[in-house]
Amino acid sequence: MQPELLSDYDAVFDKMTCTARDSLATYAREAESARQLMASLLTMCPSARAEILSDPRSHALPLVNLLLTHSSDLWATDPSSAIDAASLATRVADRLEVARVGTATVEEARAKAWAYLGNGWRVLGVLPAAEKSFRIAAGHLVAAGGDPLLEAEVLSFIASLRDSQGRPAAALPLIDRACSLYREIGDRRREGRCLITKGTLLGNAGAYRRGILSTRKGASRWRLEEDPSLFLGAQHNQILFLAAAGSLGKAGRLLTEKRSLYSSFGDWRMLLNLRLLDGIIALGLGGLAEAESCFWIAAEGFLERRFELDAALALWRIAEICVLSGSQSRAKVLAAEVIPIFEEHGAAADAAAARQLFSRMSSP
Repeated sequence: MQPELLSDYDAVFDKMTCTARDSLATYAREAESARQLMASLLTMCPSARAEILSDPRSHALPLVNLLLTHSSDLWATDPSSAIDAASLATRVADRLEVARVGTATVEEARAKAWAYLGNGWRVLGVLPAAEKSFRIAAGHLVAAGGDPLLEAEVLSFIASLRDSQGRPAAALPLIDRACSLYREIGDRRREGRCLITKGTLLGNAGAYRRGILSTRKGASRWRLEEDPSLFLGAQHNQILFLAAAGSLGKAGRLLTEKRSLYSSFGDWRMLLNLRLLDGIIALGLGGLAEAESCFWIAAEGFLERRFELDAALALWRIAEICVLSGSQSRAKVLAAEVIPIFEEHGAAADAAAARQLFSRMSSP
């Protein structure tokens, strides 16, 4: 190569290096500013937030990303705060400048923000709000051009929503599509997480054996220390499905083996789910009084933390025990109590079942 050409290449590479260095420095400054701004926004009153968000300096992609990471960290333990953070992310994403970061990037940020908001609403049990958020997210995802990673994540969220709505037949094709996308990308870990979700959907649909197999396959791609919450959730579902399938002895032995994990993680929601699991196993073994006690503890715990749908589902189990024990009047009272909660939160299948029980208990 001629010396003058080498000199030209050197000049181009030097320019590229400087540009990259400047871009990294700019992003680092924006990221640090975003961290400080997020900490302030999360503690501000609505009027103060509006003033901050009107400032173009807050319209930054790093702020959206930080808010969404913060939101996802809170889904399991504090969904109300998770919703607050994701809602802020949607407002920032709506203000991102297309001219600065590009149309696709802006639409992806908006799709992710609305999807995370929807998942927060789903976890809290406010299913109509979740449905609305996911519809908005889907529109932005289409406008972005369909990033496969983001599409798979959104599909898995919506599949979980369909399950919460009592529509497993509509959930399974969505989770299969999400698993397929992760497999095509070659992301085995995310595919594993998706298989765990699929296991939950299968089990909730009554396909207990297939649910256990899918859960085991997905969990095998993760180690306990990598994601303790995911690992415990997978173990919990396997025990739950064993009990539901009638393998009560095996479920009880596995629960005895894994019980210490629940307390070691210190996750209040999983501890309440443990009470539900204890109740389910006790009920299967004929211990109606013990099962009812466990379900009451879970219901009160969920109500204390304003998880109304989870509390109603626990009360619904107590109503079923009342039917078994011949306490029709108590069953009728509990059914009447949970019907409006199921309806308000969009759990149509559970509302229909409760209405049917109430009607039956009201018949002479």
